[in-house]
Amino acid sequence: MSDLREEAMALMSDLREEAMALMSDLREEAMALMSDLREEAMALMSDLREEATM
Repeated sequence: MSDLREEAMALMSDLREEAMALMSDLREEAMALMSDLREEAMALMSDLREEATM
């Protein structure tokens, strides 16, 4: 029984590490997407401002 418990604990540890790595990757991707969206929004606002002053 002790061997099974140790194996389960090791698997849980591995899964936790994988989950943390995935969350880190997703966070980085989300930050990059938000940065891209912010740039696009700023460009659109600039275009709208130019059109409004014509």
